[in-house]
Amino acid sequence: MAPTGHTTISFALTLAATHLRFSTEDQVALTVNAAATRMDRREGRIFAIVGGAAVITGILIGGDAGTVIALGGAGLGLYGLYIWQR
Repeated sequence: MAPTGHTTISFALTLAATHLRFSTEDQVALTVNAAATRMDRREGRIFAIVGGAAVITGILIGGDAGTVIALGGAGLGLYGLYIWQR
């Protein structure tokens, strides 16, 4: 019988698939956010303080507008802590 040129695909498990490992070839270099690399720790502290003040202001205002201000301040404060602590 002559070969027909068709290849058969096997869906069976391979020995390589049975091992749990991490290859350095598959690893992508870990990089920090591009905007975060340009920022100084001082800017992160300022963002955290302004975010905390916005949370307090939002709580004092109350209502829907206060909730939006408080949530925005919480986001800004957490981003500031991220920059400050990296």
